[in-house]
Amino acid sequence: MNIFIPRRARFASAALLLFCGGFGIVLAHAQKKDVAGIFQPDKGKFSFLMEGKQIGHEEFEIAPTGAGWLSRGNTTLKTEKGPETRVSGSLTLQPDGSLTNSCAWKSRPPKSL
Repeated sequence: MNIFIPRRARFASAALLLFCGGFGIVLAHAQKKDVAGIFQPDKGKFSFLMEGKQIGHEEFEIAPTGAGWLSRGNTTLKTEKGPETRVSGSLTLQPDGSLTNSCAWKSRPPKSL
């Protein structure tokens, strides 16, 4: 049985996995440190390349919010053969780095012609 998955859905899934993977690395590293100093405010940008050509970018930020931390990311992917796909997500964390029940993801489909 063959399952057809649209290209933009595959790219959106890949972007989500990259965001979660990067965040998992941060959490794994944070568990090795003192609880009081797990996170520091940070923000930055990544470029996604395929065969040497830029196909997208991600902007991320982690910042204190209330008694915890908020991690946000926005990803845009575009290939030569497909429409642009946008994915955004956020995670709310407790001061010790554990996840709260607050997690949001949004994928914006390409605009119709």
